[in-house]
Amino acid sequence: MFQGTQKLIKTFLMVFFLFFSLFYLHATDISTHHQAKTIRVSYNLLSVSQDNDGNGIKTEYEYSLLQKLRLYTGWKYEYVGDNGDTSMENKLTLLQEGKIDLIAGVSKTPEREKIFNYSNQSVANKFTIITVKEGNYHFSTEDYTQWNNIIVGCLTDSPFIQSFDTYAQMHHFSYTLKYYSSQQALSEALQNGQINCTLSSNLKTLHNEWIIDKLHGEPLFIVTKKENKTLAQELDQGLDQLFKTEPKLKSDLHTQYYDNTPMQVYFTREEQTFIETCQKEGIVFSAIINPDMKPYSYLNEGKMIGSNVDICQLIFKKAGLQFAISDISTPEEYIHLVDSKTQDVILDFMFDYAHAESYGYYECNPYYSDSISSIHLKKKQINDIKTIAIPNTLKSLALFA
Repeated sequence: MFQGTQKLIKTFLMVFFLFFSLFYLHATDISTHHQAKTIRVSYNLLSVSQDNDGNGIKTEYEYSLLQKLRLYTGWKYEYVGDNGDTSMENKLTLLQEGKIDLIAGVSKTPEREKIFNYSNQSVANKFTIITVKEGNYHFSTEDYTQWNNIIVGCLTDSPFIQSFDTYAQMHHFSYTLKYYSSQQALSEALQNGQINCTLSSNLKTLHNEWIIDKLHGEPLFIVTKKENKTLAQELDQGLDQLFKTEPKLKSDLHTQYYDNTPMQVYFTREEQTFIETCQKEGIVFSAIINPDMKPYSYLNEGKMIGSNVDICQLIFKKAGLQFAISDISTPEEYIHLVDSKTQDVILDFMFDYAHAESYGYYECNPYYSDSISSIHLKKKQINDIKTIAIPNTLKSLALFA
């Protein structure tokens, strides 16, 4: 057994070093035959966690995007930093003067389009958001009469005021604006009760805040000088290849850097009333989960445990509702209960709206996703396969088929 293990390790090391050597040769070949073009990029070097001024995208998002992009353009970056208070208009002036080569995260306007080249594809999506202090149920989109005389905080020269004014007129409420010089000062004013809500971009990290509404949305782009057509062409080709390879990149980066899931869930007044009624009356909802999906969900000493069970328990806690998970022991029992349509909640239903509707359930957004692979002999055509072998943990899926 030891000799077999040694042989396996040697084989792995040989493959690893072969791959490393090929990668090294490839990188050497690129550096030898292609002189990397240096691109001067506007970049805030003050702090990697510095929030933006509402006009562009945050430092980490921008940096990660540019690093992904250079894999397809071969560019080398020279980061032209600022002290954190350079406005978007000043950055665009630097671009126009030829002191930098490109800026990421720029909104499109007719005036700017006359001066700059915009990338063919957007690199982020920006929304105007209204936030309140976490736990504040007073301001609800179900009743705008409570919004009269609301005190709204925003950054100086905020680009979101016009869209909010339209929003206020549409819903017939009055407001007072208070201006702040930094995102930190704005957040502190909300937490200290100096203002009722903030007006800002979704491209920021929330601190003890709830998003109660989203207003105007627009895409953000990378811009270059109008005269620099070669750079613009390289940019578009690079972005095209990047997004073909990683079509979910914008969504993934947004989740990575702006995952604004609050510690406390924001409920509407109707939802909050329902939760309070259930708590007062001691209502317990029945729930089932497949006991045949170890380590995700399985029965152990008469109790349902597993990673998905833990996730669901956290969801129950955040919802403020009581659930009782049935201690069924076989996939057949699980299928029987699903077919009976007697359970209040199925905790691991496949993400398929039509399938859920046919069983009489509403489907929530998925909380967990995984992939299932199939392996077959090369000589065997997939259409000729008559018998399928599956692991025990997937038996219940076969029962659904």
